[in-house]
This record gives sequence, structure tokens and C-alpha cells, in this order.
Amino acid sequence: MNPNIILAATLAFTGVSTPAPDATADLLRATVAKYQSANVLLTVVSSMSMGGESSNEEMRMPGVVIDASGLIVTSSLGLDSNEMEGVTTKIVSVKIRSGAGVEVAGKVVLRDTDRNLVFIRPSAPLTGVTAINLAPT
Repeated sequence: MNPNIILAATLAFTGVSTPAPDATADLLRATVAKYQSANVLLTVVSSMSMGGESSNEEMRMPGVVIDASGLIVTSSLGLDSNEMEGVTTKIVSVKIRSGAGVEVAGKVVLRDTDRNLVFIRPSAPLTGVTAINLAPT
């Protein structure tokens, strides 16, 4: 999945105002370029259990840094398999890789299943990233 899609969706979700439709594409391109360094790559290892058997699954997915402390938001789709009857899912580990190539561990701090969002906090400061501005414009 293209990390720019997550960034654009996050900006749209947070109520960033958009001008007339003909200027929307230009606004989104400029915004994505401005906040490109907010994109990170997450490697999530989950343990899935069903009927006494368990296995680990590794997923790579994009995330977006949303505040100066390094808090990251990503989609929970694919991580929350516990919607299937009899299946339980537990996130075992999270690694965060910035565009600058710096990799740190992360921890899930909130899973909002109603909105299909997962919030992850890095265990150490991320270098080479700039959080997106979520303030209304």
C-alpha cells in the first residue's frame, strides 16, 4: 500500500479544508510533498490463535507520524483478525522504519476498532521525520 494514500486519507479524515474541486489535486500533491517525511514503514508481527494452534504473521504497512512525540497512526485492517469467530490476535512486536532508514521498536498504545485505526508510540525518538499538522485550517 502506498504510504501517500494513508497520509492523504489522514489529512482528509482530520478535516483539512479543501478548495474548489479543480484545485483539490494540486492541494493534495503539495500537502503530500510537504509531509513526505511523516511517512514511516511499520513491520508488525502478530500471533494468531485458533483452535489451540497458533502462528506468527509478519505484515509491512505504512504509518503516518501525527505529533512531535512520534505518535503514529495506521489502519487496523489486517491486524484485527479477531473479528473472525474463534480467532484471537495479539501483536507481538512492532518495528518502525523512517524514510531516513532509522529503525526503532514501537508499542501499540491504542486500537480503535470502531474507526479501524491503530496508534503506535516509538520506544526511542525518530530522526528524519516531521509530524503532519492536524490543526484545522
